[in-house]
Amino acid sequence: MDPELKTVIEQLREASVVTSRMVLRREERIKEHEEWLRQMELTAARHREFVVYSEGFMMRLDQKLDRLADLILKGRTTNGN
Repeated sequence: MDPELKTVIEQLREASVVTSRMVLRREERIKEHEEWLRQMELTAARHREFVVYSEGFMMRLDQKLDRLADLILKGRTTNGN
C-alpha cells in the first residue's frame, strides 16, 4: 500500500475517534444541561408557591394585627389620651 495512503487512512481513523469522543462529550453536556433546567424549573415552581403562600400569610397577619389594634385601642379617645 502506498505510504501516503496509509498516512491518510490513519489520520481519518484518528479523526473518527476524536469526532466520536466529541459527540459523546457533547451528549453528556446536553444531558447535564437538561437536568439543570429541570432543577431550575422545579425551583422556580417552588418559589412561586412560596410567594403565593407568603402573600396569603401576610394578608392574614395584617388582618390579625388590625383586629388586635382595634381591641387595644377600643374605648380610647382619638386625641391619644
